[in-house]
Amino acid sequence: MPYTPGGSTDFLARMVGVKFTEAWKQPVIIDNRGGAGGVLGADMAAKSPPDGYTILLTAMSHATAAGFLKKIPYSLTSDLDAVSLIATQPNALAIHPSLPAKTLKEFIALARSRPGELAFSSPGIGSTQHVMGEYFRTLAKLNTIHVSYKGTALALNDLISGQVMFSFQPVINAVPTGQSGRIRVLAVTGAKRSLAAPDIPTMMEAGLPQYNVSSWYGVHAPAKTPAAITAQLSNEIRRALTQDEDRKSTRLNSSHVSESRMPS
Repeated sequence: MPYTPGGSTDFLARMVGVKFTEAWKQPVIIDNRGGAGGVLGADMAAKSPPDGYTILLTAMSHATAAGFLKKIPYSLTSDLDAVSLIATQPNALAIHPSLPAKTLKEFIALARSRPGELAFSSPGIGSTQHVMGEYFRTLAKLNTIHVSYKGTALALNDLISGQVMFSFQPVINAVPTGQSGRIRVLAVTGAKRSLAAPDIPTMMEAGLPQYNVSSWYGVHAPAKTPAAITAQLSNEIRRALTQDEDRKSTRLNSSHVSESRMPS
């Protein structure tokens, strides 16, 4: 698990890990190795023996990191084999409640009036949330500051404390924190409203019609893992995610389960 505990990726890892344990009668360990937007943990997995005993939970950031980082010590396409897509999920734009903005349009106007002042947090350079923040800055024509952290939970904590003023957070984190009043959620990033937060508009509805970004989550294995092993892993993931209780749990946490196999 190439991220710190507490985020949506960690939730998915633990959900699938429990099903592996039940199916194989062997303990499956969720090994959190956060840092560099997921690169450190992914590199460890890529260099592990291709025997099926080490698999990597990947997110969209593993595809986007190459556009931000000059050197990545592994290749997503040649050092890792795609096993299965697990889910897709929108994120949510959240701001610190000390800001007077109540809507996306009001926040954009506020940010434009304070160029170079407002900072946003992400779990690392090249991470999904970093990409979402930069895309938002570009579309809205803002001058904002990016602050990188080692994980989603840390990025959220500093938003809550007011060290940064806004952040794109997984809906699983943003909605309950927003309901408690510690942050203010303005919009979700996907094409449709989240099932977990149907009252929150999409970015497109709220004033940025071009903004439509959702995260994806999947599983990769070290390259040259035998096809029989990756097939078994894929089948077990499919079985776990088609069980009613897991579909309900994932749906409540605003992820949309997909049974499609990831392309290589």
